[in-house]
Order: sequence, then structure tokens, then C-alpha cells
Amino acid sequence: MLPTSPPKWTCFQGLAPSTLSKLAGIAKLAYDSTLKSETILHDLPERAQTLGLLQKRTDPMTGCLVYSFLHSTLQEFFAAYHVMSLPIPQQKDCINKFASNSNMALAIRFTSGLTKYMPSSEIVDSLSSVITPKQKDNASLVENLHWLFETQRPAYIRSLIGSKEQIFHCEGISLTPFDLCALGYCITHSSALWSIQIQQCNITDEHIRMLVLAEKGKVFHHVTSFRVASSNLTPSGMVLLEPVLKNNTCLTTLDLECNSIESEGAAAIAKALAHNTSLIELALSQCDLDDEAIHCLNIGLSCCKLQKLDLSRNPFTRQGALELSSVLKTHPTLKEVNVLLCDEIEEDGAAALMDAVMSNTTLRMLRLDEKYRHLVLQQQSLINRVKWT
Repeated sequence: MLPTSPPKWTCFQGLAPSTLSKLAGIAKLAYDSTLKSETILHDLPERAQTLGLLQKRTDPMTGCLVYSFLHSTLQEFFAAYHVMSLPIPQQKDCINKFASNSNMALAIRFTSGLTKYMPSSEIVDSLSSVITPKQKDNASLVENLHWLFETQRPAYIRSLIGSKEQIFHCEGISLTPFDLCALGYCITHSSALWSIQIQQCNITDEHIRMLVLAEKGKVFHHVTSFRVASSNLTPSGMVLLEPVLKNNTCLTTLDLECNSIESEGAAAIAKALAHNTSLIELALSQCDLDDEAIHCLNIGLSCCKLQKLDLSRNPFTRQGALELSSVLKTHPTLKEVNVLLCDEIEEDGAAALMDAVMSNTTLRMLRLDEKYRHLVLQQQSLINRVKWT
């Protein structure tokens, strides 16, 4: 059944009724074919062949003339167009079919996007049967973000996600910058606080740029924890993060482990730390931090409210350890510092760090390589405050 009155979306305004009728026919074909996972159209009505949306060829197996859309995205868009052209009860039936068909994922994105042109919220509500904010597998979770983003309906996002704290945990799949843009939109327009945990997802500086710029930089006002370990971030990514971290009063945990931050990135983080009043945990393990990076970082460390600092697996030397110890001696809030597997600090550097622990009663734990255990045994007061793992 074809719709009798196709919606007049902006992209189709000004088209003649006869052309809209042809589009409706193609949309029905697109819907039926997508549901059946077919990309080849047989027995195409002649009137549908004149719109420039299809390409024809001869089937080598049968010798018959067959048609297909110029691109699969066109087929999925027109499948969504067909659904949104139907009366609302039939729209709901179609969306229920989407829920059990993995081939309709992109069609659902288009359907979600087309809802913003619909005056009724009933069809948006029916999408709830397909879109759920909590998914166990990464791919479904990311797809849901795009469905929500495409609706462009903040009130719908708030009602679906609710106000309970959300955790976006994604590991081991390749995310695109636009995935982060969709995430940023959903975060900003929800009523919840968010914890972002992304690991081994090929996150680059461009991903950070998209997240920072999403919704005019408001994303991090709703994020309490940001973990992007084992990614492909560079100092440029830290420069992008600096302004949003500077005046942030929500973020408490920042984990940048296993990224190439280096001294330039450390300088950007230090500038943010100098103004940030909420961050209590900072993880910079294996971030290529040398003596210059530690020097830059110390500027911010001296006036922040961090309680936990992880600098393990970095190449800074004795000089960096000495500079770090001078800050640790009087830091008013730091409780734990990790310098495990910092192989170049030497005995002098390790001794200086232990001296800082003795001088600062707030600093309760120093994680240090076991090869320096003999230094601790010479200071009985340190035995319970220096750990080897």
C-alpha cells in the first residue's frame, strides 16, 4: 500500500505530484527490498525508472534486466521515507519489524532523523521499542547514540535516558569522529551525569575535537570521568582539551594512559590543572613524559586539588624525579603517587620521592619499583607508605 499524502519535507518541496507519486513507489520498493536484505530490484515499474536514482544492468545469470539504487544509502533512506509517509499506526508496525532486522540499522537512523519534521510525537515514542540507552555490545550502543542524535529532540533524549548516571563503555572497536559527535549531543541533552570509558578504539585528536566542539563545548559539563586509555592522542589533543578542563567543575577523573602526550601535551594539562577545582584523579601512565614534561606538569600540580596521580612507565630521569619531589613535599591534597617502572629515576630520584612522603603527612602512598626496597628499609616510617605494585 502506497501513502496517499507523502510528507512535504524540505528536500522534496516544489516537486510535482506525479514525481512524488513515483518517489512513493520507489520508497515502497526500497522498504520491501531492505527488509529482505536484497539490493537487486526485479520487475521495476516503468515510471520508477525515470528519476535517476537507479542504475540498470543485465543479470549475468539470467540475462534479465535488473535495477539497483546508485548507493545502498539511498535505498535505506527511501525505506525510511516510506515508513514516515504512512499513517502512524502503520509506522509503528514497520518500526517493530526494524527491531528484529539487523539490515535496517541505517534505515532506523534515517527514520529517527525524519521524525524531527513530524508534528506528532507518537512515532518518536514508538522508536523506544528499538532504541534503548543501555546495550551490552559496543556496536549496538554506538548505533543507539546515532538514532538518538538523528531525532534532534532533546526532550525525547532526556525522557529516554533519565537522570541516573550513565556509563559509556566502549572497548576494542574503531570509533569514528562522528560517533563522538553523536555521543556529545546525547550527553549534553540528557539530564544525567556521564562516565566515558573508551579503550583501544583508535581515538585520535580529531575525535577529541568533535567531542569538545559538540554543542558549543558543553559536553564536559556533564562528564564526571573521562578515560581514553590506549588511544592515538598527541599533544594537539591535549591542547584541545585544555580550555574545557580549565573551568570544569564536574570532571573528577581523567585517564590518558598510553597516549603520546609528551612535554607539549603536559604543558597544556598543567594550564588546565592550574584553574581546575574538581579533578581528583589524573592518570598519565606511559605517556612519553620526560624531564621537560615533568617540569611543565609541576607548574599545574602545585596549585591543583588532585588526590591521586599516576606517572608510571614514563621515561623521566633523576632530574624529573627531583623536581617532582619538590612539589610533593608540600602538596596539600595528594594522597597517592605512582612512579612504578620509571626506570631512569635512579636511587637519588627514588630517595628524593621517599623524602617527600616523609615530609608530607597527607601523602599516604608512593608506588615505587622494588629495586629501591633497601632505601625504604632504612626508613622504618616509610614501610607502610611505600608499595611495590
